[in-house]
Amino acid sequence: SRLADPSGTGQGQEAHVLGIDKFLWFHPEYTSISRLRAATDSAARSARNKRAVDDLFEVQRAPRLDAARATAESATAGAARAGADQAVVAASAELRALLGIEEGRLSAGTARPIPPSEGSLETWRQRALASSPDLTVAEAELRATEARVTQRSRERLPATSLEAGADWNDPTQPGTDASLGLGITFPTRGRAALDAARADRDRAAAQLDLARRRVVADVETAWSAAGAARLRFEAVDQVARPAAAEAAELTRIGYEEGKLDLFRLLDAERALTEIERDHADAYKEWGTAFADLERLAPEGTP
Repeated sequence: SRLADPSGTGQGQEAHVLGIDKFLWFHPEYTSISRLRAATDSAARSARNKRAVDDLFEVQRAPRLDAARATAESATAGAARAGADQAVVAASAELRALLGIEEGRLSAGTARPIPPSEGSLETWRQRALASSPDLTVAEAELRATEARVTQRSRERLPATSLEAGADWNDPTQPGTDASLGLGITFPTRGRAALDAARADRDRAAAQLDLARRRVVADVETAWSAAGAARLRFEAVDQVARPAAAEAAELTRIGYEEGKLDLFRLLDAERALTEIERDHADAYKEWGTAFADLERLAPEGTP
């Protein structure tokens, strides 16, 4: 672990735990930090707008209504930032409990991987079929039932026994008495036990086939969901967010030059704030979908 300041507030401890970094990428604490960052930027923009409107109001270039509206908008943004900060505290407490750390405010950190391409579906399908825990259990059950069929087949065969003996030194009988006995046992319930074992084997084979079909179907669903979530995140990250930021900046400049009213400026600022929230939610959606894909097709053997 190392100390850091994930929220820009001077408080926090950033945890990088070997072996679970990929899990931390998708923890809700990440989304909380992203929402806090968006709320902080929104509060800063609202405060800047309020100062600009106040300056214009002092020189009588802005009406009183604009000043009151800017003040209310700044207060609302400040309250939203405080709420986002409390959400980070709650998510940090959950992460701290998960990792067994009792002291300090813990953060999943700020570094995030860029969502990569999912690769080919066939690769994920083969990986899932080779390492799925559900398939491993079903295959082990099938092997166990096949062993029981072999055992019941052997038990169905007649059993033979051979006994031999000798009696000598009997004072009442002259000479030595010898005996030889051969026994053959025919099992009467062998057929029923074998049929039951074969039925269990057939059921296990059917369950294995069903498990394979479910794994394939689940992987295809998770692969499609991860791809859709990645495309949504890329659209928000590469198109929507830059466009909203540019629109908000141009609207602010237009308002300061007297070409646009305050309502247009506040609408642009709200749109940018919503896009920032969508950006955090889209990343979380991709992370959850990709983690589900990793769960269905883990690396290595179970």
